[in-house]
Amino acid sequence: MTRPRCDYSNDKQPQRHKSKNPRKAHGRGMAIATLWICGVLGLFLIPMLVGGIDGGIRTAQRIARSRILKFPTEQFVIHSPERPWIQVDSKKFGPFAVVGFAEPGPITAMVMATNLGPAASISQFRLVDWFKESERRANNPWRILSEGIIQRNGATGWQFETLGFFQGHEIYGITWVVTTNGFGYILRASSPSELRTRAKQDADYIFSRFAPMSAVDSN
Repeated sequence: MTRPRCDYSNDKQPQRHKSKNPRKAHGRGMAIATLWICGVLGLFLIPMLVGGIDGGIRTAQRIARSRILKFPTEQFVIHSPERPWIQVDSKKFGPFAVVGFAEPGPITAMVMATNLGPAASISQFRLVDWFKESERRANNPWRILSEGIIQRNGATGWQFETLGFFQGHEIYGITWVVTTNGFGYILRASSPSELRTRAKQDADYIFSRFAPMSAVDSN
């Protein structure tokens, strides 16, 4: 499958999606998503990778094995990972992260979700391009190691691996972007570069536990 190339330089920014739901009311449009990505990268990398997560592990609430976490507002479910993974406060990853996990290393993973609203028809690749550009600006120098289409649990997304420098630390990241049900989902795992082989395996483990929520599941 050949990835299409598009010129978005003359595109208008979509209008903000309005909803009575508080999560959807705070900038779930694509323009806000671009700012959100930049902010999340900084909040995500500074405390979790540079500072370490030992303290977070001691204080985080451990979650039961095989527990299914449902997020009906964002229309997805995720099976909680087994130890040594723990669930951590998603606010540590930024305001738009829905759920986050961490294990010693440190290796961290999170799921971000944005209601695309009027931008729902925008291609998955545009969301991928915006995320790449934001990550490139936050981590310089930055390069893509590999990318391609990956399918898990019936969801098809674009996955890419990267290496970049943030505050003098080389950071490995693996990101899977899925658009379905009118939502954009960004699943991301990150670690120090020397742990990239293990982090890639762990990312597949976490990402494979994610699934969009069907109409039956949401009832």
